[in-house]
Parts: sequence; C-alpha cells; structure tokens
Amino acid sequence: MGERAPLPPEQDAGARVLDVGVGSGLFEALAQQSGLDVHAVDPSERTIESVRERLGLGEKARAGYIQSIPFPDAHFQAVVASEVFEHLDDETLAGGLAEIRRVLARGGRLLGTVPAREDLARNLVVCTDCGKRFHRWGHVQSLDTARVRALLVPTFEPERIEERPCPPWRILNWKGKLLDAAKLALWKMGVHGSLEWIYLRSKKSSDLG
Repeated sequence: MGERAPLPPEQDAGARVLDVGVGSGLFEALAQQSGLDVHAVDPSERTIESVRERLGLGEKARAGYIQSIPFPDAHFQAVVASEVFEHLDDETLAGGLAEIRRVLARGGRLLGTVPAREDLARNLVVCTDCGKRFHRWGHVQSLDTARVRALLVPTFEPERIEERPCPPWRILNWKGKLLDAAKLALWKMGVHGSLEWIYLRSKKSSDLG
C-alpha cells in the first residue's frame, strides 16, 4: 500500500486525514508536507512504531483494524484507503466501510485505489513447505468499477470512480520498466491488461445522517 497514495483534493491546511493501512508511510510523509493533520491506523504494531518514530505522529498513529477503527465518530475530513479493499473478504469489507463512514465528519470524503479487474488465479503461488496455494500479495477480491460503485452506494455518494494506468516505476528494474512501458502503450490503444488501478473518491452520504 501507499505507492499510489491519493492526496485529498482541496483540503484546507490542518484538515484531519486518516490513512488506513500505512505500508511504507509514503502517504503520511506526503500529507505532512502538504500541511494536513495526518493520522494513521494499521494492524502491525511494528509499522505503527516505525511511522511514529520517523514522522513524530505519536498517538495519531494507532494499531488497529479497518473493521474497528480506534478513533472517535465524525473525527476526519477525509479517509484514505489505498490498496486495502482487495485484501478484505466481503464481511470485513462491509464492516470497514461502515467504520470509515462512522469516523468521517459530515461531508467528509473517502479516497482510495484498488487493482482493476485482477485475475486472482494468475498470482497464485504454492507454499514449498505445505503445498497450499495462496495469492502472492494476499488479495481475495477482484474489483471493477461497477462492483466498487455497488459497494459504496448508498453509504457514500460516489464522485469519481475510474480506471487509470499506474505503473510502479520507482520499484521496478529496467526490464520491468520496459515491460510496463509496453503495457502502457497497449493501454492507450485500448488493450487492457494488468496495468490499471481504480481510483475512487466518494462523499459521506447525507441521507443516513
């Protein structure tokens, strides 16, 4: 998580923003540089300790789970969940969206990214010890824009749900960059593959209070 971290658009300096799933801490660093009051939640105690030390977040960074976010009601102007939802089963995802809505202030926004239309079977690997098959990155959901919209409505009011190409250039070697450059060229010609991510921005629905 975090390589495609979306910064909340048009947020005033000092606005409280929560990042769900810290990853490398890239979002937290960028948010601080932008003058946002960044908070973070992640299941890993070690990750939370690291981001506290590096960025001085203190109790603004807390260990916890998306289905039980350890922050008060209506506390944030925006919540960011970048490459999180594809790791969650249906029950956890539903609970997580309910919790995100709970901690958002009236009119607050959810922003996030997920891989688009991933072929989960292509990324299955076999454990050499036990022989069991599992997804190399722990993904359990394959999402498209229609499914993302269905998950958000009516709890949120979708403002933008769209696919975009986003090759992870910074972490690729030269061979990987050449391959993704070719994929990007194909994407521009309308040939879709494994290069797309879904970007979403949704407003907390006012219909539910």
